Amino acid sequence: MGAFAGYDPAMTGTPPPYRGAFDGAIDQASTLGQLEALAGLTPETRVAFWLDYAEIENESERLAAGIATLKNRIRRGGMMA
Repeated sequence: MGAFAGYDPAMTGTPPPYRGAFDGAIDQASTLGQLEALAGLTPETRVAFWLDYAEIENESERLAAGIATLKNRIRRGGMMA
């Protein structure tokens, strides 16, 4: 079990300590466009970003890889948009 296996957020009212400052914003994003905006992508840079994943043939794997990168950008750089 992980270090926070017994953690109960209902008891403290705060998120677990291993969540970053921007994880709440990531959780609230309900569309791909919202994640792109939080990561600082613009309409001009969107296409170039997704072209980097064009070699991944399986669409769900391509999306998963892109979304993981978007989330990492948000966590690293904060909300840039």
